[in-house]
Amino acid sequence: SLDAAGRVLRTQTGETITYDHLISTMPLDSLCALADGLPGDTRAAARSLVHSSVHVLGVGLRGDQPESLLHRCWMYFPESSSPYYRVTVFSNYSPHNVPDGDGYWSLMAEVCESPHRPVDRAALQRWTLDAMRRDGLIGEGSEVVSFWHFRREHGYPTPFLGRDQVLQRIRPHLEDRNICSRGRFGAWKYEVSNQDHSFMQGVEAIDRLLRLGEEPTLDRPNHVNSGAFNAFPSQRAAR
Repeated sequence: SLDAAGRVLRTQTGETITYDHLISTMPLDSLCALADGLPGDTRAAARSLVHSSVHVLGVGLRGDQPESLLHRCWMYFPESSSPYYRVTVFSNYSPHNVPDGDGYWSLMAEVCESPHRPVDRAALQRWTLDAMRRDGLIGEGSEVVSFWHFRREHGYPTPFLGRDQVLQRIRPHLEDRNICSRGRFGAWKYEVSNQDHSFMQGVEAIDRLLRLGEEPTLDRPNHVNSGAFNAFPSQRAAR
């Protein structure tokens, strides 16, 4: 639990932690649901945030890897006939991603799920393997030796009309209580939710708390994504 007014955290093991400032990377809707001491409309605003879930599917293979995949990293599949939106040739990144021995290679697929696009989990393995064969990702000479499935509830923070207004109803109440919600789902801004963005949100949050700089990644995403970070020389010097 989180006592936002008293600045006290309580863990599942019963430990009590007090803090001066709290930087949270948990999903913003979960944080607001967990916290006591916030205005009543904060939780309602957080419940209106939109996200999609992601199924991560690992396919272990043995046999000849298609020549077209030998030098590929990842590929996107916008067609409705493919359950996945992205497939990564996971074994191309490192030989340690597959067992020792000749002929092993692997693929990783990502499948989106949302209220607008439900996923039949029981049928997902067969649907994925059939689509991979149809898309030329698994050749006739390849044997599927393993299949791994993991679902992440919070996969993508979904942009929606009125999102910024919702965030403006939540963030000031948190920061008035010395809570910085940052990261992919902590800030809930898809346009600055990649790993590099998330790291910089953490760096800049510390900068601001230490009065060393601003938070351009969070507050000016269009500017940051344009490559115009040179406009913040004081922050660059602080690093």
